[in-house]
Amino acid sequence: MKKSIGTISLGEISFLSDSCYGTYSNLNTTIKTKPGEYKVYVTYCEDKNDFLKGRIGSLIAIHKDAKDKTFPTDDRENLKCYVDSGTCGIFDGEYFEETHTADDVDDDWYEKFVIPMDNYVITDGKGAISSSGIGDGCYKVYARYENGVATAIRIKYL
Repeated sequence: MKKSIGTISLGEISFLSDSCYGTYSNLNTTIKTKPGEYKVYVTYCEDKNDFLKGRIGSLIAIHKDAKDKTFPTDDRENLKCYVDSGTCGIFDGEYFEETHTADDVDDDWYEKFVIPMDNYVITDGKGAISSSGIGDGCYKVYARYENGVATAIRIKYL
């Protein structure tokens, strides 16, 4: 099951990152994105296994002008997203650099958005965070490209 959770604005560079990583972490993933508004979705796991059922399965952002609005499945770049706090997000690059000045879960931004979060949150219209399915780990990233830049991004947890 998919659910639309809002819109975010992304610039030319976006960060895919655990919510607690600072900009200098080598575990962040950057991707060139088409600037503009992205519709954000989460999918829920519909597995019959009670442990997985209802958990967030993916976090997806699709540009409002993308030619193909389906969820991306292209993994040709072999992108990955690393998680240590059980949360992960898609962020505008400049916004991420402004708000993630420390690799510290005690910073004001983290306390404002992540601590009270219930499965997902939009952050200042410049980022989207979700719980990462079953928690910490390394997750596959799928993207769809138009003219050399991503117009759709999917972080797949389950």
